[in-house]
Amino acid sequence: MSVLRSRLPSFRLAPSLTRISFESEDAVKKTPTWLAVVLAPVVFLGSCTASLVPVWTWQENRLTHPVKESERHIMPLLALKDGKYIVTGQSRAEGATVVTSVSRTDEKKINRDLCDQIGLKSDHAWFQVLEEKDGVTHVSLEAPTEGDSKRKGWYSLHRGEITLERIVYYGPGFAFLVLPWSIAAGVLGLVLYKIIAHRLKRQSKSPELMSGRGSVLT
Repeated sequence: MSVLRSRLPSFRLAPSLTRISFESEDAVKKTPTWLAVVLAPVVFLGSCTASLVPVWTWQENRLTHPVKESERHIMPLLALKDGKYIVTGQSRAEGATVVTSVSRTDEKKINRDLCDQIGLKSDHAWFQVLEEKDGVTHVSLEAPTEGDSKRKGWYSLHRGEITLERIVYYGPGFAFLVLPWSIAAGVLGLVLYKIIAHRLKRQSKSPELMSGRGSVLT
């Protein structure tokens, strides 16, 4: 019996184990509150930022509509002047010839010319050939700009004829349609974070942890 008792853990270690248990439990209780205070602004701003692109795209799609008769004069069309591709509706497009036939092989030069208009060195696809089928070429064209405004149209080319399809345009005020939804996304992310933090705090006070403390004390 004396040999068996010598191999058993001494009860003198219990106070140190008790201190470790208390410190661990206190850390679990304090950490969610600390994270909620420090990370709340990060969660809010992160949710707002992550939602900007999808919300912006959603609002653009919502504003995109079939071309009305009153909008034909602002519909962006690809034109050619002095060997350079430009977009109708701009002052420099006066006297230009509207392009009625184009292919995918022309895309690179077209976009390069459009970027040169605003002094932009970019691979942005202002002009795209979307589909070529049965002699009909479907294209999209966005008027080059460095500002917050946008003018983009979709149309088709067939045997020298142009069929207008859809258009979307807006000015700097478009941001006011996006920001409220992005802020709402930030608030939603913050609420979800608060719920998760609250549940973690409740788990730290669970009966299992309390019973764990009691077993050490005994």
